Amino acid sequence: MLAKGLGFWRSTASLRLRFGAVRGLWLGAALRQQWTAPAGTLVEVRIPGLPHPVVCRAGTSDFSVLRQIFVDDELGFELSQPPANIIDAGANIGLASIRFAERWPDANIHAIELDPANFEVLQRNVAPYRGITPHLAALWGNDGQVAVDNPGEAAWALRARAWSLLASRRSGRSRSKHSATRLASSGSTY
Repeated sequence: MLAKGLGFWRSTASLRLRFGAVRGLWLGAALRQQWTAPAGTLVEVRIPGLPHPVVCRAGTSDFSVLRQIFVDDELGFELSQPPANIIDAGANIGLASIRFAERWPDANIHAIELDPANFEVLQRNVAPYRGITPHLAALWGNDGQVAVDNPGEAAWALRARAWSLLASRRSGRSRSKHSATRLASSGSTY
């Protein structure tokens, strides 16, 4: 029992350093559910400093992404001025969009996600944030349809390709087609 407690104490060192002892330990306990909850279980996590909890799926990369964004602060880069618009292409479950909304509350953030399962969690996570608009779509060079090229991969590893009925029938690899939107370089086509 003591060994487990010491192991947990050591594993929460970066959390305690970033958020303080009590908040770091609470977050560590929540993050531990990634290993104890059945795969796919939705786990609600309260991140110190965020006004709303986020939901992650046990047994997926969600917890690793949460750690990268909110603990390791990989999106803590500086900008010369606050952005007016942010495109989060491949938004996954919305954690980067939430971090952007926290940093730049006046920005219009478009969270674009291709995978319906990711998008479902994304919608739930970003719902309390007025500046984030979720889109179940792909970012592409022109308007049209795209297909998931590697549907058997993990949700974070999906890849899109131009959709064509003939190619879809021939390969048998893509599950469904999705809308793709071209972003204009001068203007705001979303």
